[in-house]
Amino acid sequence: MSTFTILTALAFILLIAVLAFFGRKRLIKNKQLRLRVLRGRRSFIGLSIHNAEKKLISYSDLSMDIISVKKDIENSQNMFLMRNKNLLNLAELTKLIDLKASLLEKHVVDLRKTSTTTQVTKNLTTNTTVVPKKDLESKTLSPEKQRKTIEEELLDKINKLNNRD
Repeated sequence: MSTFTILTALAFILLIAVLAFFGRKRLIKNKQLRLRVLRGRRSFIGLSIHNAEKKLISYSDLSMDIISVKKDIENSQNMFLMRNKNLLNLAELTKLIDLKASLLEKHVVDLRKTSTTTQVTKNLTTNTTVVPKKDLESKTLSPEKQRKTIEEELLDKINKLNNRD
């Protein structure tokens, strides 16, 4: 009994394998047939378009119009490509200008820092005299008095500089 069940199981498995093989083969043939039909349709459509173009070109009135339209289309495509290229160049140029401006800003800031530090070190090495402000509360003074105090301070500074030389 066990040999009978083993043989029937093997026969059943073999039958399923054969059916799967032939089913797969049938699917492949159908796919190839569909692809052949599509290629034929595509070539038929291409031939019909080609024939229609020949008929249009054969008419002398329409042939000049078609040729001029094709040239216009090519020219417009070329102009579009040139504009696109110019826009890309301008975009790259603006990026470069922005980078240059940022680098220059950083460089100017660095120069300012170094110049202030050198000025501070130079001022520390020389004898500096501090001129005391005569009036610290300039907010309460009238504009005429503020001007007079500023003038006096400036004159004092000028005199001290002249005396130093």
